[in-house]
Amino acid sequence: MTEPQDDREKLRPTPPTVVAVAAMLGALASYMFFGTVENLGQSAPRVTAVSWLALAAVAAATAVLAWVTHQQVQRRRERIEPGRAVARLVLGKTALLAGAAFAGGYLTIVALYVPRIAAPLPLERVVNGGIAALCAVVLAVAGWFLERSCVDPRSKDSGDAPPDVR
Repeated sequence: MTEPQDDREKLRPTPPTVVAVAAMLGALASYMFFGTVENLGQSAPRVTAVSWLALAAVAAATAVLAWVTHQQVQRRRERIEPGRAVARLVLGKTALLAGAAFAGGYLTIVALYVPRIAAPLPLERVVNGGIAALCAVVLAVAGWFLERSCVDPRSKDSGDAPPDVR
């Protein structure tokens, strides 16, 4: 009797091209929004410290969870309940893509307002946008680490599973 084939696609790490597309979409959305608002004669919204504080808090929480997951799965080789493992994997992928999109968006804001940096409002957008972009990159890196820490180290030793199976 033959073994039943598993037609399900294996989970793979998020490819760099997908991360780059997320960053470009974030940049495009930011460019279109700020350009449209200004072309309509309206004042573009302020970029305040709340923007980067929220990103920093989410990045810190994701980084802590990545470290805990790494210790649990990679170092102590403990199993995680399947539901929690999937939730952590999804959070890692989401943080990676959202961080990339936010970084692209905030870097676009910085680029749009650097030429007008002499005025107080553009200066605020450049400074807070730059800090927010940095926090978004930290969020993306934390998501990347969380995603990688979900890899079962035993699957690397097994001959029947590719090393990147989650």
